Amino acid sequence: MANSKSTEYVLSILKKTFKKENFKVLSGTTKSQKIKIESDDRDSVYTQVPKILKEYSLSYIKTDDGSVGSYDIKFDSFTVRLLFKNKSGGMSETTLNSTITELVPCILFIDKKTNLIKNKTTKKDFLKVIKYLKDNPNSKVYVGSDAKPGMEFIKEMSGSSKFVEKMINARGILDYLVKLNGEQEITNLYWAYRGKPTGVVNNHKGDVFVKFKNGKMLGVSLKAGTGKSEEPKLNTYVNAVLENLNEIQEIKKLKKKVWKEIHSTFGLSENWTISKDLPAIKKYREVTPQNILDEQYNKMLEICRASIVKVFNKDKNSTLKFIKEQIIAEQKDVPLVVVKGLNTGKYTILNEEDELETFLPEVKTVSSYINPSSKQNWHIDLISKKSKLTLNMSIRTNKSKPHNKLAQGYNLAIKFNSLTKS
Repeated sequence: MANSKSTEYVLSILKKTFKKENFKVLSGTTKSQKIKIESDDRDSVYTQVPKILKEYSLSYIKTDDGSVGSYDIKFDSFTVRLLFKNKSGGMSETTLNSTITELVPCILFIDKKTNLIKNKTTKKDFLKVIKYLKDNPNSKVYVGSDAKPGMEFIKEMSGSSKFVEKMINARGILDYLVKLNGEQEITNLYWAYRGKPTGVVNNHKGDVFVKFKNGKMLGVSLKAGTGKSEEPKLNTYVNAVLENLNEIQEIKKLKKKVWKEIHSTFGLSENWTISKDLPAIKKYREVTPQNILDEQYNKMLEICRASIVKVFNKDKNSTLKFIKEQIIAEQKDVPLVVVKGLNTGKYTILNEEDELETFLPEVKTVSSYINPSSKQNWHIDLISKKSKLTLNMSIRTNKSKPHNKLAQGYNLAIKFNSLTKS
C-alpha cells in the first residue's frame, strides 16, 4: 500500500467509529506519517483504538510519544503513528463520571425534579434528564465561577462510556438527599468543584455541601460503585505526607536514595526533573526490556514504601495528628458524611471516618508496617487496651503514560483504602 494510501486508510477506519473527534494529518517523511486525534476524552479513545485496529488486522506497537502514549501502525516499510490529545477544554472521563454523581442529584433536588430520575434505569430515560438539565440551568448549586464548567460537564455527560452506570449511582445519592431533607430541611446544595462555599475550609473533603434551614452546613463526600467495592478515602503524595510530618530531611534522603539506586543507572542527574528529562526517560524505556523496567519500578516502590512506614513509626502523636487532619479532615462546624451511590440505585453510609475519630483518643500504640504479600500495600495499626484498628494503605504510581512509574520518581501516590477492626 502506498504511503499516502496507508494514511488515508487508517483515517477512514477510525472515522467510522470516532465521529466527533478531530483528525489532523501532521507533516511526515517518506517512512512515516503522524495523525493527531483530538477528543473530549483522550483516554477513552486511546483505549478503544487497539480493538479497532485488531478488527482490521492491522499490527501496531505502543510507544511513549505523547501524554498517554501512541500507536505505531506498520505497513511494510512505512509507519503511521497515532497521537492522542484532549480538545481544548476537554475533560477526562474520570472527572466527568464523578461530576455525574455529584452535580445531577444536586440540581434535581433543588429543582424538585426527583421524579425525572426516580426508578429510571435506561439510557433513553437518562437522556431526558440531561435534556432537562441543559434546558434549565440552575446557578444556585455553583460556587464562584463554576456555573460555566458545570454546564460544559452537563453537555458531555451522555458521552461517558459509563453514563447509565453513573446515572444509577446518582439516583442513590439523590435518594440520600431526599431522606436527609426529611430529617432536617435543606435550603440549598453546593457543588464544590473548584472551591468551597463561604465558611468551609479549603481542605474539607466534601464534594457537595448541604445548607440546612437552621443555617448549619454538612459536607458530603461522594463515592460510587458496588456494595463491596472500595474507593480510596485519601489521595495524596509522598512529598505532601513527609512535609505534613515535618520530615524535610527524610525527603532529601529518599530523593537521593531513589536517584542513586534507580535513576542514576540510566544517566539522569541528581537534580533531574520530569519537564527537563522526560525525553531521556522515554528513550530509556524504548531500549530497555520490560522485565528490567518492572524490576526498577518495584525497587523504587520498595524504597519509598519503607521510607513512609519508617516515618509513621517515629512518633505516635505525629501519626495521630496526620490521621486526624488528613484522613478524617473534619471541620467541627461543618461535619462530614461519606455516602456511596450503589449500582442498584440505592446508597450506603460509609462511617469509617466516624469510627476512626471515635477510636483515636483510646490509642496507646501505633505500629506501621509493610504488607509482605504485596508490592504496594502497607498498614498502620492503632492499638488500644481492648482492640485494634488497622488502616489499609497503599503507595503506587498514579500518573498516565509517559509520566508514570519511573518517570514519577519518589513522589508516588499515597492512598488510604479501608479500615479493619480486630
